[in-house]
Amino acid sequence: MDNTALLSAVLGLMVAQVLKPGLRVVLNGEDFNPRLLVGSGGMPSSHSATVFALAASLGIERGIGSDVFAIALIVAVIVAYDARGVRQEAGRHAAALNAMGAAQNGGHPYAPEADLESGLVVGRRPSMPPSPSVGDRPGSGGALSDRTELLKENIGHTSAEVVGGSLVGILVGILVALANGGFQQPQP
Repeated sequence: MDNTALLSAVLGLMVAQVLKPGLRVVLNGEDFNPRLLVGSGGMPSSHSATVFALAASLGIERGIGSDVFAIALIVAVIVAYDARGVRQEAGRHAAALNAMGAAQNGGHPYAPEADLESGLVVGRRPSMPPSPSVGDRPGSGGALSDRTELLKENIGHTSAEVVGGSLVGILVGILVALANGGFQQPQP
């Protein structure tokens, strides 16, 4: 492939996603969960792996003094910061909202008999109408589902997960760039 930067980013993402279920088994003793292959959150951060693979490959191909490397590195740092800070905080908010909904509904995560007008059903924002389930799409003839989905809680990363993803990405970016011709002399 001629676009080493794109190839590095895509492979960084793929390697990080493939590592997630295996690392959960090894580090946490959990059962293999194939859903982690496409899910967000967890070790390593695929967002960090993607952008750091991109930056590393550009650093090798274009040089660390190039403008394009500087841009890629700044974007990588912003994405890593966001994965650790903002997205992790959003996950904490989701957990709190899920707990509040469960507490209001007698400890049940779903509230089949909840007052839909209040908006306090788990998985719904206040003053938002309930979301239809798959069978409730317009024209399907189904009634609104009596269950709501929990808010997704595992969307952010710990510092270790971000660092792990960054290291995976840097390694992938270096390997791809070297395999595709290695160090290039910057164009004047």
